[in-house]
Amino acid sequence: MTKRHTYYLRIGFLLAIGLTSFAAIAEDEVARVIPSDSSSRISSFKLNEKEFKVRSTQLASGATQEFIVLEGTYPKPDWGLIWKSRRVPLESDGHFKLAVPVTDRAVNVELVAVGPRGEVEAEMIRLYVPKKALAKTEGKSQSASDRKKVPRKKITLSPGLGYSIISYRETDKPNYSETALTAKITYSNVLFKPNWTYGISGYFTALPVTVTDNTQARFLGLNLRVGYSLPGIREPWRITLFGGWYYTTMFVSPQDFGFRNMAGPQLYPVFRRSLNNGNSIVAYFKYSPVSDQSSILSFSNHELAGGGAYVIMLNNGHPLSLTLDIAKMHMVIKDRVADSESIVDTHSISIGASYGI
Repeated sequence: MTKRHTYYLRIGFLLAIGLTSFAAIAEDEVARVIPSDSSSRISSFKLNEKEFKVRSTQLASGATQEFIVLEGTYPKPDWGLIWKSRRVPLESDGHFKLAVPVTDRAVNVELVAVGPRGEVEAEMIRLYVPKKALAKTEGKSQSASDRKKVPRKKITLSPGLGYSIISYRETDKPNYSETALTAKITYSNVLFKPNWTYGISGYFTALPVTVTDNTQARFLGLNLRVGYSLPGIREPWRITLFGGWYYTTMFVSPQDFGFRNMAGPQLYPVFRRSLNNGNSIVAYFKYSPVSDQSSILSFSNHELAGGGAYVIMLNNGHPLSLTLDIAKMHMVIKDRVADSESIVDTHSISIGASYGI
């Protein structure tokens, strides 16, 4: 073998090593789809590739976040493709791109397809991420801004507005009815993780629209509740049992009728069903025996209420609730000065909306 042949062999050997190293480096930056033995599939769903490059971006906090972009097609215009309770945008031909954060070497992407008649299909995409692809963020200390951050509790403040139809009857008084705009507000927070919560809510007849005999009646109600979510109930269902205190009163102009300063305990179970599109349906029931300060609490004096909401999770992460509330109150009010009693019955129905801040 001549020197020239030896020289070419050395060059070829070095090139082979270089290409192998380059391929190894490229492989280290690629996430691969792991074949699944599950029979659960989304029909007509297809990924364009089986390997996806691991990319990185810098967050506002200064930390680095690795991610991959899944590309594929889902040519079913009447169906919705859902990931993490969010609809995946689809182009006219069904093409989509989905950015998935990478925080571990094993990445699971659970997709759900919902049909126009409520049909549901699901598929789990499992990806393997090489260790070197995460080396950019592993072992890094937190930035100063990250260290200053303190995890916050989940707090929801929901102002709302409803249109109410109200009727009021009292012994020896003319029947009264009105329609009105009712302002509502609800505050909720975690009391003890993971099952205990508490909330404060209130309503007020903000603007009477139509009234009887030029008389305006306004209703005020305040609720203070503590709730416990039953641990044996699994998602998508959730049942929370609330108990607490209820206060209600009326403001009437001119003051010809009405009740004042009624209060008592309350029982308030709430049922929630989460949907595959990220929205949810909520129903509740309320029972509250009430009395004024001069009377002993009686179960015959009570408010019964029930209702529900369809909660829409908006793209900005805030809930929009479409609500329906129905309430009935029955009370026997004693007038110790006149040595008489009056029977009071109220009925109301309200439809409205609230927005979670």
